[in-house]
Amino acid sequence: MTNATTNTNLQIIRVPQSRLLKKEMADYAEMTMGIVQKHDHQTSMFGALYDKLLGKKRYIEILRLDFGIDSDRFRISEKKNKLLLNIGVFNSSVNVLIKDHPDSNFHPLINALNKHFRYLYREQNDKNLTQKVSGFFDVVETNEEVQVLITKLGLLENVMTIQSLMKDFIEAVEDRISKLAKRPSIKTQTLIRGLATSIENLHKAIEVAYLLSLSADGDVDPDAADTVDYETLIGELNELNASYNRSITIRMHNNRRKAEQKEKEKEGGEPTEGEEGNIENDGADEDYTEEDELEMQAMGLYYDDAMDDELEGELSEELGHNLDGGADE
Repeated sequence: MTNATTNTNLQIIRVPQSRLLKKEMADYAEMTMGIVQKHDHQTSMFGALYDKLLGKKRYIEILRLDFGIDSDRFRISEKKNKLLLNIGVFNSSVNVLIKDHPDSNFHPLINALNKHFRYLYREQNDKNLTQKVSGFFDVVETNEEVQVLITKLGLLENVMTIQSLMKDFIEAVEDRISKLAKRPSIKTQTLIRGLATSIENLHKAIEVAYLLSLSADGDVDPDAADTVDYETLIGELNELNASYNRSITIRMHNNRRKAEQKEKEKEGGEPTEGEEGNIENDGADEDYTEEDELEMQAMGLYYDDAMDDELEGELSEELGHNLDGGADE
């Protein structure tokens, strides 16, 4: 749909909002609200539709959240590796030191190590890991023989270090679970559809309000109660929408070019001239140039599907792999 030259046919260019990425949709909705807000929307006939869109600012905030990169998982992994490393050092120290005491009976300590620490490095489930380590500390706390043997070998400090690392590991896991529980359960597509519907309704309301503001001969009525300069408002919205349409076209061209290059690589062929390093124009947008691409990047309107997919990815591990795994019990 294009912007007609006659006043009576002045319309808003539409953006195929189903092709917008989640952060792109958030920016588009916010920019649309910013343009409308500059005009006298409070006394206009489309003010109620603007207020409905404004009421979905929480949608915009959620769409801007990054769920793909979970820094807590890296922190948990680091603490887990440190815990396992110290447990391994403790096991090795026991095996070396008991050889210096051939007359002593170390079976209670060895049995506790074999029961709770054997093959611990193979354990992938955080809940099982913590149960085994906690089981060892229960033995140390209740079995005086084990306490005496650990003290005799001079490894009490090692045990206290493991206990401290265990506490840090549990706190990190519980902190991640708490954050996961606070994540919004609503789907991204639901948020995008909600914003898209509100924006489309606002566009329609602006177009209708503009037509109602015209006089009988089709000119702007100076005595109209609605004081909004609709030609300026619609012109600004069309500039914004045209920019996003170009951004979508650029991304489609880039994705198509990358797909064709990958297909040729699979077939063992070499990319032909113009296929590598350039964006082909297959007629989808004859006015598109490389300058448009640079303009989109400068305006922050250029997005890459691969980049967004990487950030969009959900966490792959179930909560059952952590300390709250009640379903496994």
